[in-house]
Amino acid sequence: MGHRMDSVLASTLQDCYVMTTDGVGLGTLEQISMDTDTGELKHLHIDLDGEETGGFHRIEEGNLLVPAHRIKSKQEYLLVKPPRT
Repeated sequence: MGHRMDSVLASTLQDCYVMTTDGVGLGTLEQISMDTDTGELKHLHIDLDGEETGGFHRIEEGNLLVPAHRIKSKQEYLLVKPPRT
């Protein structure tokens, strides 16, 4: 099941910096995948700005794939909960 952020439009997340809730900077949100039937966000594709993955899976293009249900909040940056917690 995906994650729906009713108060934040997906378009406002583009190019947003992404950090984990434990303070690890991951990179910039490059792309969002969503279910076109339901409008639910599925995954965030993050352009890494270093080698730190925060425990998330790196895909072939070198980006991170973060499940949308890990999103915790959006402020000046997007906070995601690491998979290990």
